[in-house]
Amino acid sequence: MAAIDVDDTRWPLVVIRWPSGAIAETDVEEFLRRSVSHLGRHERFASLHDGVRASGLDSKGRKRMSDHVNANRELLKRWHVAAAIVSSSAMVRGVVTAVNWLSPPPFPQRQFATREEAEAWLRGMLTNEARP
Repeated sequence: MAAIDVDDTRWPLVVIRWPSGAIAETDVEEFLRRSVSHLGRHERFASLHDGVRASGLDSKGRKRMSDHVNANRELLKRWHVAAAIVSSSAMVRGVVTAVNWLSPPPFPQRQFATREEAEAWLRGMLTNEARP
């Protein structure tokens, strides 16, 4: 089992590196705990999801992610400016689609081929006071 690496040392940019292989339920819960702590700062932030090595989440993990979005919808809408997903994997894109179908994100989200493109878009989103 592989952990989800959450790096918030570049706040307000949070970089999440999704691992290859199966992700344990405890790792999903730790990721969500970190997400709640970011929301608790009451500061605008953006997330870059590096899914280049990712192999996806099982159905339980996808459900847990959608439950998290539903439970924190107002905080996400207010503080999470945007999310960018970097992946060329059809499986990862499918996981993102499945989670979004269960619970559409209350913030802009786009997929990118490279981290550079994703980060540039997120930096632009963070500098915009008004949300699109």
